[in-house]
Amino acid sequence: MRFEVAKLTVYLAHAYDTEKDTETTRFRISSTTLRNISLRTRLRDTFIIEWQDALSYEGWAVFPIGEHFGLIRTNVIAGWRRISSRRVADKVEGLRAGDQSVMTEISSDLGHGRRKRAKRKRVA
Repeated sequence: MRFEVAKLTVYLAHAYDTEKDTETTRFRISSTTLRNISLRTRLRDTFIIEWQDALSYEGWAVFPIGEHFGLIRTNVIAGWRRISSRRVADKVEGLRAGDQSVMTEISSDLGHGRRKRAKRKRVA
Protein backbone atom coordinates (compact mmCIF):
# COMPACT_ATOMS: atom_id res chain seq x y z
CA MET A 1 0.00 0.00 0.00
CA ARG A 2 2.90 2.38 0.65
CA PHE A 3 3.80 2.53 -3.05
CA GLU A 4 0.20 3.29 -3.94
CA VAL A 5 0.05 6.09 -1.37
CA ALA A 6 3.37 7.49 -2.64
CA LYS A 7 2.05 7.45 -6.20
CA LEU A 8 -1.19 9.09 -5.02
CA THR A 9 0.84 11.76 -3.20
CA VAL A 10 2.73 12.57 -6.39
CA TYR A 11 -0.56 12.57 -8.29
CA LEU A 12 -1.94 15.05 -5.76
CA ALA A 13 0.84 17.48 -6.75
CA HIS A 14 0.20 16.70 -10.43
CA ALA A 15 -3.52 17.47 -10.04
CA TYR A 16 -2.66 20.76 -8.35
CA ASP A 17 -0.20 21.62 -11.13
CA THR A 18 -2.80 20.86 -13.78
CA GLU A 19 -5.43 22.96 -12.02
CA LYS A 20 -3.11 25.93 -11.43
CA ASP A 21 -1.04 25.58 -14.62
CA THR A 22 2.22 25.47 -12.69
CA GLU A 23 5.04 23.09 -11.79
CA THR A 24 5.35 22.26 -8.12
CA THR A 25 8.84 21.54 -6.81
CA ARG A 26 7.91 21.65 -3.13
CA PHE A 27 4.76 21.47 -1.04
CA ARG A 28 3.41 20.37 2.29
CA ILE A 29 0.56 18.12 3.27
CA SER A 30 -1.02 17.64 6.66
CA SER A 31 -1.13 14.42 8.62
CA THR A 32 -4.90 14.50 8.10
CA THR A 33 -4.48 14.57 4.32
CA LEU A 34 -2.00 11.71 4.48
CA ARG A 35 -4.39 9.69 6.66
CA ASN A 36 -7.20 10.39 4.16
CA ILE A 37 -5.26 9.38 1.04
CA SER A 38 -3.79 6.33 2.75
CA LEU A 39 -7.17 5.20 4.12
CA ARG A 40 -5.67 5.04 7.62
CA THR A 41 -6.94 6.23 10.96
CA ARG A 42 -3.43 6.28 12.45
CA LEU A 43 -0.06 6.98 10.87
CA ARG A 44 2.42 4.54 12.34
CA ASP A 45 6.14 5.25 12.19
CA THR A 46 6.79 2.19 10.02
CA PHE A 47 4.23 3.37 7.47
CA ILE A 48 5.76 6.87 7.37
CA ILE A 49 9.25 5.45 6.82
CA GLU A 50 8.04 3.17 4.03
CA TRP A 51 6.04 6.04 2.45
CA GLN A 52 9.15 8.27 2.54
CA ASP A 53 11.20 5.48 0.96
CA ALA A 54 8.60 4.90 -1.76
CA LEU A 55 8.47 8.65 -2.51
CA SER A 56 12.24 8.68 -2.90
CA TYR A 57 11.81 6.29 -5.85
CA GLU A 58 9.37 8.83 -7.32
CA GLY A 59 12.00 11.59 -7.01
CA TRP A 60 10.69 13.26 -3.85
CA ALA A 61 12.27 13.80 -0.42
CA VAL A 62 9.98 14.01 2.62
CA PHE A 63 10.58 15.51 6.03
CA PRO A 64 8.20 15.80 8.97
CA ILE A 65 7.36 19.25 10.37
CA GLY A 66 5.02 19.04 13.34
CA GLU A 67 1.64 17.89 12.03
CA HIS A 68 2.71 18.34 8.39
CA PHE A 69 5.11 16.80 5.91
CA GLY A 70 7.28 18.84 3.60
CA LEU A 71 8.03 17.36 0.19
CA ILE A 72 10.64 18.57 -2.27
CA ARG A 73 11.74 17.23 -5.64
CA THR A 74 15.18 15.71 -5.24
CA ASN A 75 16.42 17.05 -8.59
CA VAL A 76 15.88 20.61 -7.29
CA ILE A 77 18.29 20.01 -4.42
CA ALA A 78 21.15 19.22 -6.83
CA GLY A 79 21.53 22.93 -7.65
CA TRP A 80 21.76 24.03 -4.02
CA ARG A 81 24.94 25.33 -2.43
CA ARG A 82 26.92 22.56 -0.76
CA ILE A 83 28.59 23.39 2.54
CA SER A 84 31.30 21.06 3.86
CA SER A 85 32.47 20.54 7.44
CA ARG A 86 35.86 22.10 6.65
CA ARG A 87 34.71 25.45 8.12
CA VAL A 88 34.07 23.89 11.51
CA ALA A 89 36.93 21.38 11.62
CA ASP A 90 38.57 23.18 14.55
CA LYS A 91 35.30 23.12 16.51
CA VAL A 92 34.86 19.40 15.84
CA GLU A 93 38.40 18.73 17.00
CA GLY A 94 37.75 20.74 20.17
CA LEU A 95 34.63 18.71 20.90
CA ARG A 96 36.49 15.48 20.14
CA ALA A 97 39.08 16.54 22.73
CA GLY A 98 36.29 17.10 25.28
CA ASP A 99 36.34 20.92 25.23
CA GLN A 100 32.74 21.83 26.05
CA SER A 101 33.55 25.55 25.88
CA VAL A 102 33.33 25.12 22.11
CA MET A 103 29.53 24.99 22.40
CA THR A 104 29.48 28.21 24.42
CA GLU A 105 31.62 29.86 21.76
CA ILE A 106 29.33 28.61 18.99
CA SER A 107 26.23 29.85 20.82
CA SER A 108 27.88 33.23 21.28
CA ASP A 109 28.88 33.41 17.60
CA LEU A 110 25.33 32.53 16.56
CA GLY A 111 23.86 35.22 18.78
CA HIS A 112 21.26 32.68 19.91
CA GLY A 113 19.80 32.43 16.39
CA ARG A 114 19.42 36.18 15.83
CA ARG A 115 22.41 36.79 13.62
CA LYS A 116 21.86 39.40 10.94
CA ARG A 117 22.70 38.68 7.34
CA ALA A 118 25.63 40.53 5.89
CA LYS A 119 24.67 42.64 2.90
CA ARG A 120 26.27 41.68 -0.37
CA LYS A 121 27.66 44.23 -2.77
CA ARG A 122 26.23 44.02 -6.24
CA VAL A 123 28.69 43.78 -9.07
CA ALA A 124 27.59 45.56 -12.22
